[in-house]
Amino acid sequence: MKAITSLNFHAFTHSREVLALWPSPIDSDHCFAEQGFTEFGDTDDPWETDLRELIERCLRLVGEPVEILTDIQVCRENWWGKRIPVELSIVEKFVTVMRDDQFGGFSVRGLTRMTLTANHGHPMLVIQSVNPVRIDSVFTGWLPIKNFALAEDFVLNHCVAN
Repeated sequence: MKAITSLNFHAFTHSREVLALWPSPIDSDHCFAEQGFTEFGDTDDPWETDLRELIERCLRLVGEPVEILTDIQVCRENWWGKRIPVELSIVEKFVTVMRDDQFGGFSVRGLTRMTLTANHGHPMLVIQSVNPVRIDSVFTGWLPIKNFALAEDFVLNHCVAN
């Protein structure tokens, strides 16, 4: 049984095709609540496992990452208090940005020339493309998919790297 019970999306055109994807439920989030979204719940390790699968499916859609457009640097402290960079996979960078708002954003461009972005600690992935984005090839049969209207400025201001 999956901890993520459904996948939500909102698509629109803003100089490019834009597709926002986010799972249900998510932790309580003021920004999403202002948009009328109500499917909140506690997220846990099984939820994060499902989130990783969502990210991997999005990466399959945009193609093998060929360019990192915006990156993050994660550090840990050693015994002497010195900050040491931690190497993370692309999937783990997306998880980090989606779970922790101290990081600005992370964005990659895939072989398909589509970009995949996450920002501001929101559990949302945004795909941008010059062509309409068809998600059925990687999401059909995985989870129920629901269209949910978000304000376009919410997506553009909170989730798309400039």
